[in-house]
Amino acid sequence: MSGTVCETRVKPPASLTDVSFVITLVHGTWAPGAPWTKCNSPFRKQLREELKNQHSTSVKFFRIDWGGRNTHQDRRKARICLRKQLLRQCSERPNARHYIVAHSHGGNVALRAVCHSPRLRREIKGIVAIATPFLSFSQTNFLLALLPPTLKEAFNMVLSFCGAVFGLMLGLPKYL
Repeated sequence: MSGTVCETRVKPPASLTDVSFVITLVHGTWAPGAPWTKCNSPFRKQLREELKNQHSTSVKFFRIDWGGRNTHQDRRKARICLRKQLLRQCSERPNARHYIVAHSHGGNVALRAVCHSPRLRREIKGIVAIATPFLSFSQTNFLLALLPPTLKEAFNMVLSFCGAVFGLMLGLPKYL
């Protein structure tokens, strides 16, 4: 995973105080090197212009390229890398307003990176998640989580069958 940096400085009216922004861009599934995240992309140009209109004195863009595969493991690796990058950026620019813009599963990567860090929950001012299929995980049985998916399905089928047989056995005495 690699990151790139682009910075633009604009001169605000003398009466306004300095406002610095750090924007981290996170691509989505199947999109490493997404054009919208690259230096001088139309997205960056438009966002930079809008922030300039809001009296920004500095806009620094970072991006993170992760594997982009649609797997939980790929997103886990990406969130760890993103968390480290965000913590570094917050330390290097403590007075800036830090935001994340993420697309698709990049939104899940960003949310998990920030949610698992008390410091980032305080310092990241916002996350923009575009077309993100928000994920929620729950595991009812820890031992089942350790089984490979095909074995887990077989185990669940056996449990269902046993439940059906047991249910029949409970209902049989009234018919005997």
